[in-house]
Amino acid sequence: MQVNNYTTPSAPSRVGGQSNTFLERLGRLDLVEDGDLAALDTIFSSPVDVPAKKDFVAEDHASDRLHVLLDGWACRYRTIADGRRQIVTVCLPGDILDIDRLYLEAPGCGVASLSPCRIASVHREDLFAQMDQNHRLATAFGWLGAADNALLAEHSVNLGRRSAREHLAHLMCEIMVRLESVGLADGSNCSWPITQEQIADILGLTPVHVNRTMQELRARHLIEISGQELHILDRKGLERSAGFDSGYLQLHGCRPEIRIVSHADQVSRSAEQEEGIQLRDREMAHRFKNLVGVAQALVHQSLRSDVPVDQAREALLARLAVLGTAIDALTKGDWRHGQLKRAIEETLVLHQGMGRIHCSGPDLKLTAPALTTIALALHELQTNALKYGALSTDSGSVELLWKVIDGPAGPRLWMQWAERGGPEARKPMHSGFGSRLIAENTAHALGGETMVDFTPEGLTWLLLAPLDRIGAKDDSEAGG
Repeated sequence: MQVNNYTTPSAPSRVGGQSNTFLERLGRLDLVEDGDLAALDTIFSSPVDVPAKKDFVAEDHASDRLHVLLDGWACRYRTIADGRRQIVTVCLPGDILDIDRLYLEAPGCGVASLSPCRIASVHREDLFAQMDQNHRLATAFGWLGAADNALLAEHSVNLGRRSAREHLAHLMCEIMVRLESVGLADGSNCSWPITQEQIADILGLTPVHVNRTMQELRARHLIEISGQELHILDRKGLERSAGFDSGYLQLHGCRPEIRIVSHADQVSRSAEQEEGIQLRDREMAHRFKNLVGVAQALVHQSLRSDVPVDQAREALLARLAVLGTAIDALTKGDWRHGQLKRAIEETLVLHQGMGRIHCSGPDLKLTAPALTTIALALHELQTNALKYGALSTDSGSVELLWKVIDGPAGPRLWMQWAERGGPEARKPMHSGFGSRLIAENTAHALGGETMVDFTPEGLTWLLLAPLDRIGAKDDSEAGG
């Protein structure tokens, strides 16, 4: 199989005597050292060649191996009941095709080749053994999981908010940057071995719509495609057309302080310091596992709903976008805690700006699970208000209040969502996933209680959650 190499890596890593683009990717990010790459090299299987358009990991298939893409293009995908397919992620050389398998035996997505591919695999237990012995590798795989999640969040935005032209231009910009990062593109030219049918599965469009959009980009003299080559004629113009910013790709690795930790064995440290670093690495892996679990639950619950496919897809994309908002709030902190006010503002940003939702309360730091749970609950409340409640009319509004109150068992977070000026609130005949999430799931996840009241004035939702469970602290206590 021939793949164009537009730039040559200075010190290629090897696996089974052949180039391993995945190890080259890690080496370029400066997260690990040469000895770490050599250790990883020993646990990879010999590469195998896979023809184009071949499913080689079935959906919901249990496996104890992770696969890395050394050459070619592949994708992760999901199919729905009527056989239609949605490509979730385009995988390029250097990517782990199923990083979820680090913690989930059957993560749900299938994996297929888009072009001829070369793939190597590694046994999960062998990888865990290496990570247990080497904190730099644990840090690197935690970073890879976070970077993969950021890619999924951006793809959700593309599907839900960007036009067909913006989405296709964004895909081309992203592919170019990702290939550049592993030395397989020169900034203007790269391989493009995918068909319009495959692009349609990526963009969630029909092949006819893809063809029209491709012609529009050509007519604007932004791109040209020759055979299996993409030529970007006006890169800045294409990026402007897409609203593209490569920051979400996390190409520069971890934050500086984490990179310092990954090289900390260059200086002497006490056994206590070493134990603290390993604890942090295990915690990063745990946080990633939790986020993957939440995303998996949202996918399965949303698609199991008794609603039309288009509505289920729209609800799922919106929920994933809110999950991304909660994750963004955590990245502004330390990944263990995030700012409640920031998460609320970003979850309800549209109708806050229109003066329809009035928010008031102290800025608190919540644990990562609590922040994610509350953000998802508020999203469901906002969606319900838009469809049936106060926000479905021109005169309706919502008041969201929260504070810390004393209780018999200690301080608690009190939060109330109150709708006014809309139609009379009526209890739904059937309880869907959104209703269960607002009431039962939120109460269970936070170790507290929720109450939903349907009144002529509008829906009112009340949350009470113990602070010692959700880990909230005033900024003054937490040092800002």
